[in-house]
Amino acid sequence: MTLAASDVLARDPNAQAIALPDGRLLIRHRGGVSLLRGIGLPDLDRLLGLVEGVRTAAEVVAAATALDPPFGEREARGLLRALDGEMVRRVDLLPAPEALEGAAVVVLGGGVFARSVEEALHRAVPGAAIRRLDRLDLAESNLASAAFVVCAIEGAPYQDLFAVQAAALNPGVPVLFVTADPDGVRIGPTAVPGVGPCFGCAQLTALRFARLDPGSAVAASMGFRTGTVDPASRDRVLAEIVAEVRQMLRPGGEPALAGSFLLLPPPEPSGSPAEARRLPLERDPLCPFCEPTAPSTALAARAAISIVEAEEHRPQRAASSVREEPGAFVRSVGIVGGGTAGYLAALALRKKVPGLAVTLIESPDLPIIGVGEATTPLLPQFLHVDLGLDVHTLFAEVRPTFKLGIRFLWGAPGDGDFNYPFGPVHLLEPAVYGEPEGADLRACSLQSLLMDAGAVGIYRTTGEAAEEKTSWTGRLGTAAAYHLDNERFVSYLKRRAAEAGIEHVEATLVETEMTDDGEGGREVIALVCGDGRRLSFDLYVDCSGFRSFLLERALESPWRSFESSLWTDRAVVAEMPHGGRIRPYTTAETMSAGWCWRIPHADADHRGYVYSSAFVSPEEAEAEMRRANPGMGEAREVRFRSGRHEHFWRSNVVALGNAYGFVEPLESTALHLLIRQIGLLCGSFPLRRDDRSLSPLLNRRVGAWWDYLRWFLALHYRFNRRLDSPFWQAARSDVDVSHHAELLEAFRQRGPLSYDPAVRNSFDYPDPLWGPEGIDTLLLGQGVPCRLPQPHLAEDAWRARVARMHSVVERAAPHALALDLLAARPDLRESFTAAFRAAGPAFPAG
Repeated sequence: MTLAASDVLARDPNAQAIALPDGRLLIRHRGGVSLLRGIGLPDLDRLLGLVEGVRTAAEVVAAATALDPPFGEREARGLLRALDGEMVRRVDLLPAPEALEGAAVVVLGGGVFARSVEEALHRAVPGAAIRRLDRLDLAESNLASAAFVVCAIEGAPYQDLFAVQAAALNPGVPVLFVTADPDGVRIGPTAVPGVGPCFGCAQLTALRFARLDPGSAVAASMGFRTGTVDPASRDRVLAEIVAEVRQMLRPGGEPALAGSFLLLPPPEPSGSPAEARRLPLERDPLCPFCEPTAPSTALAARAAISIVEAEEHRPQRAASSVREEPGAFVRSVGIVGGGTAGYLAALALRKKVPGLAVTLIESPDLPIIGVGEATTPLLPQFLHVDLGLDVHTLFAEVRPTFKLGIRFLWGAPGDGDFNYPFGPVHLLEPAVYGEPEGADLRACSLQSLLMDAGAVGIYRTTGEAAEEKTSWTGRLGTAAAYHLDNERFVSYLKRRAAEAGIEHVEATLVETEMTDDGEGGREVIALVCGDGRRLSFDLYVDCSGFRSFLLERALESPWRSFESSLWTDRAVVAEMPHGGRIRPYTTAETMSAGWCWRIPHADADHRGYVYSSAFVSPEEAEAEMRRANPGMGEAREVRFRSGRHEHFWRSNVVALGNAYGFVEPLESTALHLLIRQIGLLCGSFPLRRDDRSLSPLLNRRVGAWWDYLRWFLALHYRFNRRLDSPFWQAARSDVDVSHHAELLEAFRQRGPLSYDPAVRNSFDYPDPLWGPEGIDTLLLGQGVPCRLPQPHLAEDAWRARVARMHSVVERAAPHALALDLLAARPDLRESFTAAFRAAGPAFPAG
């Protein structure tokens, strides 16, 4: 039969296409195998992405012509005809719209997915009355007139889903349940009261292995929580829902999922969808929900409904002064504060702890600190591997630049400077042999030479100038980080959080309700908002920044100051034009009472003078900064304190980022340690609310990270001789580096720490990024005297190696050109993240 323009099309999920070496596509489908010419696999995927079971052939063709780049109308129509019956199947049409008048379909759910279901049904079922209920208003009058209910509630406990079924029992309304569980998305069953298996039967079947009695099994299921439908599965799930609704509304139609359900496993690591499985389901004679007349059903239904109706609005749960019984599961987390800390924590918990309800509470009165953000290679790995965030969207919305390391205008008197690159370094050879013009640590690595050249690791593969623009290949590796504009980055994370189904509440918190002191210490019961709302959760994550709203103000965790080692406490920040020169590194430049950062962005440089208010006033600091940066824009002041709290995890509160501690901006430590804290939280996430067994261990571990950074950063101040101002004179004599006294003596007597196994293995370096190579770079770069042992490489071998590195740098793309190429070529962006994916996640799942 010829494909008609009015035919509604769906993609056959079992059909497959493979690209052959000769350019043809091998199509495997239900009817066998076919060959297709004239289209590549990426374009085939783009076209099939428009075929989701709700568009007609004419609508698919029209949408294809609007893509970028577009399909031709004849091309799209011809492809659909070629794929008809192979990769594309026709969905049976509904009766005329007038036959559907009064056929009401109710979609239950207030999330992104429920709204997608509502929109898909409006398009695919013309004439039917489609309405969606944001809240679980389960009065029978709301469902009695419905012909069908689609339960698409995300992030809710199963007790809510049981309540939906209970409310539909007496009016006899069929309900299709869609749940996102750790093993994938379940579509079904379609529970038809009094006919087939129901949602309760499905749960009894799933828990039969545990040999629980029906009452215990149902009670256990009540505590389960549905997650969110992943974007990779969404179109397939919508197509199945539409097909089931159309079947149910057809005169005499029977549900396809009355005796089974479809399971769509999570996408493969490659991103390709996994094959769906249809699993049979039988009615359980012991199910307490199937028969409306059964006393047990009535009791269960009333209990479920009462639980739901007692919650006025999710997530603004009414807090109780009575804590749940010991051992209750941790089902919800409230994150206090937005910004990078809040949104990264929310996305990680949503990703790493399946079924957890994550709510982020953000105050509209607290603006984002809009300064440039320099990072370490841990951030791209975390974003693109652990969180699975798309690199193309990040580049489009955030416009990051690359960071290969730090350029220190620091050290020797006058014009001392050195590079601190990411990745492996060879410091002894350049320190002993130097370049032809003398010792130069900048030859310590290819990364360092790229920094000097203002280039990044994207290289020409041919010397033909006419082919250079089409013959670049990405080889950035994992030794590169991002420079980010903080406002753009937070906005990007906020959009990703909304897509992930993370609940967002705007509220100004004014008070914290606490339990009385008891054997387990005080706990947070609820957060009180300025408008009187009370928000209650099983676990709280404090991302409130320097306010430390929960950890310090409510739980009074003691503060441990680092002021004897780190003296800076303020920064004056501003932007200035860079004239098109985009450096691939962060600059740290010595100033009279501290130092000034330069973080390059595509449109301007972000500058920040970090200083000690004990040595200069804010007015003097800004004036000095303007003298050093002609053309600087409007300046703002940021205040901070160096130190940490005693607790990372106290009671039912975990503190992340600045809410726990802050050292100072040197070395871009803030996001790095935040990610490590998030990893520790996800990897040690408690199953039960009263499980505090790991808290002392985790507190010591996180405290050790921050204490080590204190001493590591202090080395920057103790040995910098570039300026001789009162601040630097005092720093060289009085900055406390006592914890590193033994290491410093070993460096002086035995030479670079990274070359001496005895020293390297006898000291605990909590973070490899700032391990012995980092200390060696700082001390050698600042000219701290030491014994220089015989290098590993002979001088001629070393010079040959440096010559090879220089030849590679000559083929590298200048940073600005590399950014243009990355903006235009998705393959280069993919090649950047491929190395991180090969390295694996920054931290394992919990």
